[in-house]
Amino acid sequence: MLTSEVYLEGVVFYEAKRQYYDEEHCALGFNSIKLEQLTRIQKITNSSNMLLYDVDIKNEIAGAFSLPTIFVEKIINEASLAVPGRILTHYANPWVKSLAENFSGFGLDYSQGAVSKMKKILKSS
Repeated sequence: MLTSEVYLEGVVFYEAKRQYYDEEHCALGFNSIKLEQLTRIQKITNSSNMLLYDVDIKNEIAGAFSLPTIFVEKIINEASLAVPGRILTHYANPWVKSLAENFSGFGLDYSQGAVSKMKKILKSS
């Protein structure tokens, strides 16, 4: 909403991925990230992001981070990371910052195609 009478429709997409740990609580990486899925998401909207969340029981810390999907795709492809780990969070913002920007209207895809596609997806759920 720009004013009480002027509205814009926009969408943003977040794909959530968690940090995996082994039995000794050592981080294994965000190993559920799939390149095919990232490519499919980016075809729908250019406002797509990864939401990375990490709950480290051993060190008693938690965090949620977001970064553009295209960053993740390039890092995996060009840096040859089969299983991307915490290095991804170095390229990210705290998720709360991205979320606040989205609620303020920034970082959204305002294209009619993306908005229509998302409305269709929401109606079918």
